[in-house]
Amino acid sequence: MKNIALLFFIAFGCQQKQELVLTVSSSTAEKEIKGTLRNAQDQLDKPYVILVSIDGFRYDYAKRYGATNLLNFDVKAESMIPSFPTKTFPNHYAIVSGLYPGHNGLVSNGFYDTELELTYSIGDRSVVENPKFYNGTPLWVLATENNMVNASMFWVGSEAPIKGVLPTYYYKYDGNINYEDRVNQTVKWLQLPANERPHLITLYFSITDDLGHIYGPNSKEIEQGVKDIDTTIGDLVSKVNNLDLDNVNIIVVSDHGMLEVDLENPINLEELIPADMNLTQSFPAMVYSNNSERIDSLYQSLEKDTSRFNVYLKNNLPEWYH
Repeated sequence: MKNIALLFFIAFGCQQKQELVLTVSSSTAEKEIKGTLRNAQDQLDKPYVILVSIDGFRYDYAKRYGATNLLNFDVKAESMIPSFPTKTFPNHYAIVSGLYPGHNGLVSNGFYDTELELTYSIGDRSVVENPKFYNGTPLWVLATENNMVNASMFWVGSEAPIKGVLPTYYYKYDGNINYEDRVNQTVKWLQLPANERPHLITLYFSITDDLGHIYGPNSKEIEQGVKDIDTTIGDLVSKVNNLDLDNVNIIVVSDHGMLEVDLENPINLEELIPADMNLTQSFPAMVYSNNSERIDSLYQSLEKDTSRFNVYLKNNLPEWYH
């Protein structure tokens, strides 16, 4: 089975526009963080890009569950091979930085950084907002360096001042902000005066990842989730088409796919790893110790069970993992 994700691209041309009035709930609007950057004169005529992520959207979901709005996009890729590991944070930051997780700083959703002596966890805002974890130059930083206004309705890394830079307009992640507000805020940014209007906007949805982890990729729940997010994408496309802008491009990507859990052959890490060793259970499971002899001994023990899992020393990972 292929654990791969799906990518779409659309470029919008000229068409008849209608007056568009959008509302964002006051509870959402008050959470927007606004910067002071304005577009340089030579950036005003540049195209606009909305980079959309549907987390955990598997390669076959669109055709399988009839996601007509996504299937109607002008250009489609059959599939995407995610970076290793196939986790949300490493792959989202890979998309905007162009760096594999082995180089971009985020090697999993949770890991221990031996140099910083800190544990990164996606639920810990103190580390999520710490720029020391993020390498490279994400797209919004690149845009800012070129005096181009940018915005983020959620994206991994967008809440940390990487190279001292935050998006011009952004929201700290809040899963309670509904999808209609996310779409409307995105489009409202494109209604700003030209010198304040972002040319790059990132937009994130988690529905297929949330449902896939709970119910699996073959469930009725994921089918409904795919249809719901497809309706949301259709709403975004419709509202963007009604703007008085002719050069808006929407790119829809995913970060990874989804497989059924093997309930017949569970791997209990607590039975394999000594309790006094530092274990990070986020995939890939990582074991840390200052005692190299203990690491070597554990490695020799674990590599005997290659029928259920693979085990590697850090300096001996397969080349294709990057």
